[in-house]
Parts: sequence; structure tokens; C-alpha cells
Amino acid sequence: MMEGPNGDPHFFINVADIHLSAKAGYFASMYKRFGNLCYVLGALRGFWGHSNRDLRIKVNGGEWRTVDKVTALCVGNAKYFGGGMKITPTVDPFSGDLQVVIIQDFKWYSFLLKLHRLYGGTHLTVNGVSSIRVQSIEVVEVVPNGDVFVQSDGEHFGFLPTKFSVLPGAVDFFS
Repeated sequence: MMEGPNGDPHFFINVADIHLSAKAGYFASMYKRFGNLCYVLGALRGFWGHSNRDLRIKVNGGEWRTVDKVTALCVGNAKYFGGGMKITPTVDPFSGDLQVVIIQDFKWYSFLLKLHRLYGGTHLTVNGVSSIRVQSIEVVEVVPNGDVFVQSDGEHFGFLPTKFSVLPGAVDFFS
């Protein structure tokens, strides 16, 4: 589940994301005729005019900490988004945790060079990529501008600040 600045709940199943990856999803709709490549094209379009941002996060109700030069922050309950990118590769939807992947200080050429690692789910060992498990995470801008995109499951949600949390057992899976 996620909440925006007004506290209204919004539910997501797969992946919610912040900043460049959310912009990529927004722009991908312009390139649907290219199939799954639309997300790569959307990301490259998103890099145009993009600046990495310093964000503050609060994990599981703990202390606020600053994360510098964030390119994208992805919160996953499932592994895939963006036309098959395995962004949160080690998450287990039955664990009661969310996997948060933070990509820091990436440029457009870094993205292109590491794209195969994103699709393969092997990007967690790349310099500038970190991952944590959480039950909840709050994300705000260090310097609020109100223009950091937030989306979930490919749907534009709005802008920071936002809070993500697990609702254990909210969805029944059939095997």
C-alpha cells in the first residue's frame, strides 16, 4: 500500500517507483508501438532534463536518513516492471517484506551500459545500486520541489512525499 501527501491509500501489487523510473513509465506510453522497448525509450526520454535528487528515507518507523543523488528508488512486492526488467530480483511476495532498490548517481550512458543487468536481475552488485528489505518506508525530498514522480504498477500516482507499507495477507494467491 502507498499513501501520498493527503494520506489517501493506494494499493499496488508489483512495483512502485520514484523519480526517473516513474518518469520512464510516464513517457513509455508515448512509445507503445515499440513493444517492451517503450520502457527503455521512456527511460532515455526521462533522462533528458533529469537531475538526481537527494532524498530522505525513514525505514520501518526508524530515524530519517539522507540518500544522495538518487536516480530511482523502487519498492517491490514482486520482481518485474518496465517490460520485464527484474528490478527487485530477490523479493518474495509471501515474505511480508518489500524490497527497496535504490539507484544512485546514474547517467543515461550508465543506464544503457547496465541495461542487461536490470533485465537479468544482476544489478544489485553494480556500484551505485543498493537494496534493503522493509515493512515500511517513507520518502521525502531533502529540498521539496514537488516534481519527483511517483508511480505504481505503471500508473502515475503523483509526486513526493509518499509512504509505502506492507499489508500482510491482503491478497490471496492461488497455487
